[in-house]
Amino acid sequence: MPKAHSKSSMDALFPGYSTKQHSTSSSPNSTTEMTTPPSDGNAAPPDGSMSPGQEVEYLSRQVFQVTLNKTPPPWLQDHISSAFRADFDNYPASQTWDEQVETFRDIYKNNPSYVPDIMNIVVDVSEHNTHADAFMVIETIGRPENVRRHSTARLKWRRRDGRWEIYHLLGIRTPFATFDNI
Repeated sequence: MPKAHSKSSMDALFPGYSTKQHSTSSSPNSTTEMTTPPSDGNAAPPDGSMSPGQEVEYLSRQVFQVTLNKTPPPWLQDHISSAFRADFDNYPASQTWDEQVETFRDIYKNNPSYVPDIMNIVVDVSEHNTHADAFMVIETIGRPENVRRHSTARLKWRRRDGRWEIYHLLGIRTPFATFDNI
């Protein structure tokens, strides 16, 4: 963890921002709000009762399970386009869904203190409910160790045969996030 007096990238972007209010605590008694979805593996597939925006947000949170090194629910595969590509600012080439899953397995293997958490998610659905973008602000701790970093992810969705499917993910990281001289 950064020193108590360290500032994060969010402090630079939003003066007065407090990372403490968004931190994920391993304590079961923590009162900190955690926005990352539970990883109990019991997530149910969408049943048509959510608005398009709520459904895309829900599906985006399930896609995030890969980032947590958790196995997404089996039904999620029906929402992954066969043309899916992921682009990350620190990887030289686009990745397929399976390559992205493997990348995050490697990240966890090489960075055991890595902890990602969704801080916020916003969904923009087209007026015809055929396309949507989900924007996530993610905070990570532990990659590299003792560093807090923020990232933005854009997940592009399209509706085919009545089902939302993700076809592109873009992940962009901020520079190292401990700024002692801000």
